[in-house]
Amino acid sequence: MAELTINRLATSIAVFVVYYLFRDNKRNNAFRIIVFVLAFVSLSFEIFYRETLAVILLPFYMCMLAFLLILFGNKIKLVIFPLLILNLLVWFQLHESFNFGVDESDSNEILSIHKGFYSFATIIGILFILHLTRAMYYNLLKPPQNHNGHNFIYGQTDEETNQIIGKLTIREREIYLMKLKGKTNKEIANILKVDLSTVKTHINNIHKKFETADKIK
Repeated sequence: MAELTINRLATSIAVFVVYYLFRDNKRNNAFRIIVFVLAFVSLSFEIFYRETLAVILLPFYMCMLAFLLILFGNKIKLVIFPLLILNLLVWFQLHESFNFGVDESDSNEILSIHKGFYSFATIIGILFILHLTRAMYYNLLKPPQNHNGHNFIYGQTDEETNQIIGKLTIREREIYLMKLKGKTNKEIANILKVDLSTVKTHINNIHKKFETADKIK
């Protein structure tokens, strides 16, 4: 039982390391797709835990892990490679194609550990859903860009703009988004049901935050 707990804890740490290493990676789109697929397979395996289904799903899951090995560098390989080996071991046990010399109790423990991994993999899928939602929100706030990837208003890059947006208050973000859509100050005041002077104050604060960041740069 202690070994089972240790293995599940180790696997949990591994998947969170994956999230930490690549939460801001430039290849986020491809990585998110892979994680969503893995999360779907994981959730299916967790809900419908049957040996027959596992034999079908595990090869597909191993292909995804192998793709991660090819796509990313050495750091991720140190995390993914042991998981791929574990997948192979469990699949062979389920398929009964090879005899690894383990008794029934050991085999059941391997299956339990593997099922525990799927639970944690589902958690990491949820984390990426939250991360993607946050990225989409900031994308809505992102101003138009020129061909160099800098926004027309202040000259910051995507990353710099997102950092500044993160420092805006909720009200400032609302006004900033409406200004990007071409709303006038009076229209914004009517929508938010506030005084025109209040809108102008918020806009001045937004300008100051962007201009300060530009001076620091």
